Amino acid sequence: HATISMPTLDAYHLGQLFEFFLIEVVLLGKLYRIDPYGQPAVEVGKKITKKLLGGEE
Repeated sequence: HATISMPTLDAYHLGQLFEFFLIEVVLLGKLYRIDPYGQPAVEVGKKITKKLLGGEE
């Protein structure tokens, strides 16, 4: 559990917080030897959704 303090809640500091989390995800991906950018189930999910909505496959 972590507490994050920000001097002010404005676009600049919120952007810094988002960047921190983006970098954290990349570093954790390297640490756990996984691809943090990979989305292996996205295409399968699209096909299932399209089928459920009555679209062609």
